[in-house]
Amino acid sequence: MWRGGWPRPSGWRSCWRRACHPAAGPPRSWSRGPADCCSAWDYRPEILSYPDAARAYEALARGAGLLTPSLDHYALLLSAVQELRTGSGMVHDWGPGRRQAVLALLTAVLDRPEWQAVPDRDGDDPGVRWRAGWARRARAQALYAPDASRARAEGDDTWAWPARRVARLITAGLRARPDLLTRWGLRLGWSGTDFREPDETVLSLLYDAEDGIPQQFLWRLPEDGTPPRGRAAAALHRLATVDPRTA
Repeated sequence: MWRGGWPRPSGWRSCWRRACHPAAGPPRSWSRGPADCCSAWDYRPEILSYPDAARAYEALARGAGLLTPSLDHYALLLSAVQELRTGSGMVHDWGPGRRQAVLALLTAVLDRPEWQAVPDRDGDDPGVRWRAGWARRARAQALYAPDASRARAEGDDTWAWPARRVARLITAGLRARPDLLTRWGLRLGWSGTDFREPDETVLSLLYDAEDGIPQQFLWRLPEDGTPPRGRAAAALHRLATVDPRTA
């Protein structure tokens, strides 16, 4: 039995299909399709397996201008821009010019004065302040960096939220040393941050039960004040010596 937070493949297909077809509802609802398909923990293999992803992004871009400027909608559109520039959104079967056209539409919406003001509105809720801070940091890298600077920045994750940077560094370390997981009969499902505790790094570690059914163990790494590289190095060292399920 799957234990965790991502939709099954049928769920991915359904929600992306809703985003591809405006007839499924007014723009405010159907343009949320790509966000509905994205797990809080960024489980990329599912999204990459859906052949209509490019059309879903196009549908999102067409309806973006009709959305109400809000922090939720700003995060949705900015995340889409990031994915299309440097993430999994780049690798879909776009064809000549299509991805660039979607980026142009989304960027034009986020450049409107009423949208530019959204991340600067801090609230009393800690979650709102965290998301607004993320939006302010991310928009400079995603929207306003000159082309030459952006090319250099695409491989730089120092702008990212610390817990997410830890997740990326651990993932890179596991790619270089897959034996850190295979020695315990584990494999990496996804890595990211906890939706409710954004300072906590979470890794989905998959393994097969005795009956052969895949199981999931969520390995949580709370914030401890250590810089991201130090936290990632400590996590990789632990994997070299201890099965995380028993630690």
